[in-house]
Parts: sequence; C-alpha cells; structure tokens
Amino acid sequence: MPGRLKRVLTFREVVIFGIGIIIGAGIYSIIGKAAAAAGSGVWVSVLIAGIITGFTALSFAEMTGMYPKTSSYFRLFKDTSKKIGRAWGFIVEWFLVLAAIFSIATIALAFGGYLSSFFNISILVAAISIIIFAGIITFLGIKESVITTVLFTFVEVTGLIIVIILGLLFAKPNVRILFGFDLNYNIFYAASLIFFAFTGFELIPPQSEETIAPKKLIPKAIIGSILISTVIYMLVAIATVSMFDVELLGASTAPLVDAVISNFGSNAALLVWFSAIIATSSTILGIIIASSRLMYGLGKEKLFPSFFSKVTKRFKTPFVAIAMICSVGIIGIVLIQDLTTTAEIANLLTLLTFYSVNISIVALRWLRPNIRREFKVPLTIKNTPVPSLIGAILCVLIILQFPMNILINGLFITLIGIAFYLLTREKYII
Repeated sequence: MPGRLKRVLTFREVVIFGIGIIIGAGIYSIIGKAAAAAGSGVWVSVLIAGIITGFTALSFAEMTGMYPKTSSYFRLFKDTSKKIGRAWGFIVEWFLVLAAIFSIATIALAFGGYLSSFFNISILVAAISIIIFAGIITFLGIKESVITTVLFTFVEVTGLIIVIILGLLFAKPNVRILFGFDLNYNIFYAASLIFFAFTGFELIPPQSEETIAPKKLIPKAIIGSILISTVIYMLVAIATVSMFDVELLGASTAPLVDAVISNFGSNAALLVWFSAIIATSSTILGIIIASSRLMYGLGKEKLFPSFFSKVTKRFKTPFVAIAMICSVGIIGIVLIQDLTTTAEIANLLTLLTFYSVNISIVALRWLRPNIRREFKVPLTIKNTPVPSLIGAILCVLIILQFPMNILINGLFITLIGIAFYLLTREKYII
C-alpha cells in the first residue's frame, strides 16, 4: 500500500521553490560555456531559450490543471493514447528522472568548481558531499526541505542582483557590442546550453500532492516562476558579458565570480561566490525533492517496484526514492566528471519531455475536449493551442543543435527505458 504525502505547501512556497530550482540550475554554472559559444549575443540566446520555455510552460500549466498528481505526466499520456499511452507515459517519466539525475550531477560539479575556486578541495569530493547533504535534508520532510530552499533562494537571487548592479551600473555595458555581435557565433547552440538554465519548472508538477489546492495554484506557480527567472537571466547575461571577455568566461569554472573579480576585486566577488554556493546547493536540494516524488509516483502507478512509493512514518518522505536518486547522481559524477556533457544530456532528455507534453496537450484538445481544465493554454485556433504547437516545433529545432554523441546517448537511454518497461510491465501491474 503506497504511503501518503502531506499536503502543506502554499502558492508562495511553490513559486519560490520553482525559482530556486530554475535559477540555480544554470546561470551560475552554464553561463560561461554559453557566452563562449554566442559571444556578446548570449543575451539573445537567453531570450530564445526563454521564449521556448514560456510556450512549453503554458502546456505544463494546462497539464497540471487536469492532473494534479505526482504522476501527472503518466496520466496525461495515458489519456492521450489508449494503445501506447501507458508506455509513452513511462518513457517520459523515465526521461524526467534521468534528466533530474544528470542535472544533479551538473549542478554538483558546478558547486565543486565554485568551492574549489576559494578552497583547496577536490571538485569531485565537494560534488559528492553536497549531494549527500541535500539528500539528508530532503529525507527530513517536505516542509523543512522547502523552507530551506526558500531561504537559499533569497540568498542566490541577492547574489545575482549584485552581479546585475555591478555589471549594468558600474561596468557600463557597451550597447554597440551587445547589439553588434558576430553572427558567426552559434547563437542557437548557446540557446540549447542556456536552456539548461530554464529547466526546473517541469519539476513543479510532482509537488501537486503536497500542495494546497494544486489544480489552481500549480499552473500559476509554473508561469510565475518562469517569468521572474527570465527577467533575472536577461539582466545577468548582459551584465556578465559587460564585465568579462567571453572566451575567458567559457574557460572559467566559476564564471560569475571571475567576471566580478576582473572588475571589482576579490571582496566584491566573495558575495557572489557565497551566493553561487547557496544557489547550486538550493538547486540540488530542489531537484532531489522533485525527482524523488516522480519515482514515488512511478511506484504508486506500479510502473516501478512498489517500494519506491514507501514513505517514512515520521517524516512522510519517499526515502527509497531519495536514496536511489542520490546514489545514481553520485555514480554519474564519478563516471563522467564533465559539466558540459552532463548538462547536454539533461537538456536533451528534458527537451524530449517538453516536446511530448506539448504534442499531448494539442492532441487532448481534440480527443477529450470536454475534460475539465483549470487552466487552458491561450491563443487557440480551431481547438488547437498555438503556443503548444510552436513549443513542440521549437523543441525539435533545439534538439537538432545537439552534437551527434549526445543524440546517440539520448537514443541509448531511450532504448534502455523501453527495454525496462517491456521487461517489467507485467511484474508491477496488478
């Protein structure tokens, strides 16, 4: 018998939780690599990634308004197709869980990079340590975990505001450079990297069973967290390239800190460094919280062994799922140890999920037009939600920007997921 989760989260807590996952998930870790690819036009890459995310976020909001469950993805695809819906739903949740694990590995490596820039400590040791620490906090309860995430979010946003103020008010951006960037730079490839900075909102729906009035609050929380994060990202991108050479940003393990040091010295950078440490910690914590609920939902739907849906009697947290997420994340770090590779794999799996959700929202408008929707994607033409359709097309365009080795890895992960589903579907279905 699956355990029950506690319904205690408010709208404000879910929004801040979403911002905490989104912001820490990339701007502190991947901005340097994106700037090296796009040059001074990195802000355009941010805008492109933000637009794609916005279209898709509307689809996620509609999905959650229909299915406010930890297994909302599975239920969406199950209703979309009677023949392949169950398998499709499993594969998408498989993508989400593995994307979360690769994201944890990416952010943990970024955490290690920032920590090692001030202390003589191995990046690998620091990365593993923060995953273990975040796993323990997650185990202690959802309310406690989210309160910690909320506090961390205020610190990380403060750090970004410092970067924005220093870059825009004191470094004085060169408008000619910002708008006269070299088109030879790979703007769209950089957008595929920056896209990682927007991931995280897809982990808000799994909090539905722990949120008060989820059908109304979760869709609003998704949209609100995306809008706030986009504004912050645009300003940070402009501020960063105004302070530091884009090639040096690409080579840096702590890009925002190095950008501030180059202009204002180590004292000012210390504040940004501390914010980066908190931001990466907050994101890891948030992803572990959300992805463990995804695994809990898979166990509850009998797509994974039922022990993944077990919760502790005292804290009401899915302890088996938490332990699995943390363990596989650590293994990923040890085996790969490359931030760009883990980020690209996480991005690819997330984009495949986004494409699937967008297409399903379009299909359900035709297949089940009378289903109750607390939120509907706006701008509908002949019962087709245009933003969802555009979001699906843009997801495909960004997927095509990935290197071939990453696409092959994605295919390999998909085949493993299909094999796992085919081998276990009879065992766990009652």
